[in-house]
This record gives sequence, structure tokens and C-alpha cells, in this order.
Amino acid sequence: MNHRLRLWTGIVGVYRGRDGLNITVKNNKNVTDSGWLFAPTWTLVGGHRHFYALQTGNRVEIDRWRQFVPLTDEEYLDGCPEKGIVGFRDVIRTKYKAYKHRYVELFKNRDELTLLCYCPYLNADGSHKFCHRDESARIALQIMQHIGINAEYRGQR
Repeated sequence: MNHRLRLWTGIVGVYRGRDGLNITVKNNKNVTDSGWLFAPTWTLVGGHRHFYALQTGNRVEIDRWRQFVPLTDEEYLDGCPEKGIVGFRDVIRTKYKAYKHRYVELFKNRDELTLLCYCPYLNADGSHKFCHRDESARIALQIMQHIGINAEYRGQR
């Protein structure tokens, strides 16, 4: 039977397993931090938070994130040239091209990996909440397939 890496997603502080990898921008400053490989930029995080604060009319959060250009989910993922924004997918693509060896190191010889972010899984209305960890899991599976690592996504922890 072939070895298969099991990939999960989870919430920082809720999942505490040894295989957890914090992929937030807050805790990953540079390429020496493995979580940096899937961390977004502050421009993306701040823009996304600003957009949702505007949607909900949360004045405190609007003021907190006002220095960032508001970004929808799609603009966060794909970018928005009109706003001068490079999307999350292109950020990761650029990192992969420059640091492929770091992705190989991250995935090889592992049985499990759990990508962690602070975002809750659900919105207040019970609908699925957008979070970059979901797209990170999709990208991670694509990268592992490309470098010959057998993997499967197992869901949320």
C-alpha cells in the first residue's frame, strides 16, 4: 500500500496537534518560517477584513482596517489589477517558483499536515466562512501532486 499524506485544515488555538502549521501572516515573517509558504500578505488580509467590516457596518473594524483597499473574496484570491492588488494564488505561485525546495521539505516524510488559521469555520448565519486555509489546502494538494507526493484532503479538525 502506498504512503499517503493526510492533509487537514484547522483553527489556531483549537487544534493543537504536532502536525499543525500556522499559515497566518501574523506569525510568519519570512521564508525561514514554514507557514510563510502559505501565508497571505497584510494587503490581502487587511483588504478582506476592511471589505467585510464595510459589509456589516462595523465602525470599529472599518477604522481598524481603513488603510487597506477593500477586497472581495474573489479579489483576495485572484487579485485586482485596477486596485493594484496581487491575489493570493499569485502570491503562492511566486513563492513556489522561488522556493520549490522549501515546499518539498515541508511535505516529504510526513503522514499528516494540518493548515491552521484564526478564521472560524462558519459565519454567524451558519454559512461557510471564507478563509485562505481552504485555498491553501487546494494549492498544497496540487503542489504535492506535481512533486510526486501522494496526498488526500481529509477535512477540518
